[in-house]
Amino acid sequence: MEQGLNSVTDKNIKSIILGTFPSIKSRQECYYNHEKNLFWTIIAATLNNSKPLITKEERYNCLLKNHIGLWDVIKQCEFETKSSLDSKIIKDSIIFNDFNALKENCPHLRFFIFSSRNAETLFKRYMRQLSENSTLKQWLECSITYIVLPSTSPANARLSAEEKLKQWKEALYNI
Repeated sequence: MEQGLNSVTDKNIKSIILGTFPSIKSRQECYYNHEKNLFWTIIAATLNNSKPLITKEERYNCLLKNHIGLWDVIKQCEFETKSSLDSKIIKDSIIFNDFNALKENCPHLRFFIFSSRNAETLFKRYMRQLSENSTLKQWLECSITYIVLPSTSPANARLSAEEKLKQWKEALYNI
């Protein structure tokens, strides 16, 4: 069973970026750590005056300074083979992260920003498992606004880097 990363949150976040599950390389260091992933380039261009974010601390502090958290939908899972591809995750092995703890620890949270359509799809699967009258489900349905952005992964070649940057900037500036 592969273990995901801890959340990057504090009590002041208003938004959280949710991915699916960290890549092999990311699990060794920090979220979106693959050199070809555009995530930190986009975050730097949008939130850090294009000044590169090199260290894990710089990256995470930049997000938190802007009241944005970072996490994944999946806490633990198994892969069919040694892989970082979402398509290789064994669906029955998925253990979701504790969104109730997120609700309790981040009282100002109002936006969930999915870093890919896959992350949104997995989150919807999580939502279907919740009891209809749970306070968590009510909070997620009534208090949170959802935004889906294109994956910054090199595996997503449908959009150019410029188009990805444009969509991410527009969303992050409007939250």
